[in-house]
Amino acid sequence: MTSEDASVLTALIVAVPTMLTAVAVPIILRLLDMKERREKEDRDDRRTGEIARRVEEVARVTKQRGDTATDEIFKNRQATVDSASVTNEKLDKIHGLVDGTMSTAIQSELDATKRELAMMNELIEMRKAHGQEPTRIALDALASTSGRIVELTKQMADRNAAAVNDQSH
Repeated sequence: MTSEDASVLTALIVAVPTMLTAVAVPIILRLLDMKERREKEDRDDRRTGEIARRVEEVARVTKQRGDTATDEIFKNRQATVDSASVTNEKLDKIHGLVDGTMSTAIQSELDATKRELAMMNELIEMRKAHGQEPTRIALDALASTSGRIVELTKQMADRNAAAVNDQSH
């Protein structure tokens, strides 16, 4: 192995994990953020439903007693229902924004991985041009990177199909 080959191999060993980390960390953070937002949405939905049930129960009991506050309670109940509807609309918008951001992050990772694969192929071709066969590590990395491109392409296709499906509803 020449010093030039060793330099290229060292550069690859340093560059590949750095590139993968730069792409993976934002995606992982975004996924954790999405999970936390969904859990908060679920808690908010349960809380809103519980409040609406309680208001309805109080309104029913009050109406049975013939209390004059019945009209006010029904107005408050309607206000609660309206507020819940507005909250759900806002949560839907937030969900749409997060989905868009995730799609952008996945597309960015896909583009970077395709560039990485092109660089790997270029290095293998350079080695072959110098009469050297690619190393097992390089071939394994090439296969792994190709597999990741297939995974990311499928994820993007699934997200695009889901987006089209959401728009049709």
